[in-house]
Amino acid sequence: MRKAEEGGNLDSTNTIANEVSCRKACYISGWGYSAGVFADWSLGEENCCFDLPELSRTSSLRSGSGSLFLSSWARLSPWAQGLAVVLENECPEVLVAWSMGAIVALELLLSEMEFLRNTGISRLVLLAPTLSFVARPGWDAGQNPSVLRAMLMSYRRKPQSTLRAFALSCSAGRTDTVLAGDYLLGDTVADALADQLDYLSAIDLRSGVFQAALESSPQLLLIHGDKDTIIPGKASSELGLLISQSQFVELEGESHLLPLSCRARQVAENWCKGQGILTSTVVFGGEVDCA
Repeated sequence: MRKAEEGGNLDSTNTIANEVSCRKACYISGWGYSAGVFADWSLGEENCCFDLPELSRTSSLRSGSGSLFLSSWARLSPWAQGLAVVLENECPEVLVAWSMGAIVALELLLSEMEFLRNTGISRLVLLAPTLSFVARPGWDAGQNPSVLRAMLMSYRRKPQSTLRAFALSCSAGRTDTVLAGDYLLGDTVADALADQLDYLSAIDLRSGVFQAALESSPQLLLIHGDKDTIIPGKASSELGLLISQSQFVELEGESHLLPLSCRARQVAENWCKGQGILTSTVVFGGEVDCA
């Protein structure tokens, strides 16, 4: 893979067919999407995928000794609690999380660094992450809070049409990628999705001790599309500046739908194999062979 700070092609000639990056990888989807959005990802010999409603249900299955003694358990969201249980039970080496899933991963990372290390995770891949989904004083890398309030009102009235409109926004208006609608969650989890929108309105993970808390974090890869209209790329780049163990990659021409991006997948694969990414901030453009 060739790095390019101002565009260029992504060279896939060093990728070995069918070579996996680790023993086990886990994937967490974003708001409104099922775990099937990661169907083409196979970073590990074993791969397990979870959507956000599954995480909240999993939080009630807290049976492992480690999660029983998390000091911050009561302060964690149901999704971060569920993620803790999943990681303890599955013991993946790589965690890939997208959008709200990435926010939940950051919530757990910030609250329970030692627990996260003890699960055996060595690499985290966050697709379109942010510390705060909505804009706040001192944080302009987010949505206007009124946009999220309007979305919540719309979702409560017409959940499926709101989800389809969200899918179109995720694809930055590119109708050829709205096939992502095949992975949208159904009405059976409507209440759970409304709760998640409330979470996105409230969550703010910024902290004065943020950088010090993450000095010994697992290796972290941040991937963002420069056409993302849901979470601005600035959110990832500013996050990358705060975490010494991170690398930030911006993909030219990519939207919010990074789980469906073969370029995002290949960047993650090569990084997990120790290939390709040599600087803290790089931009990839052009075409890549995703066969």
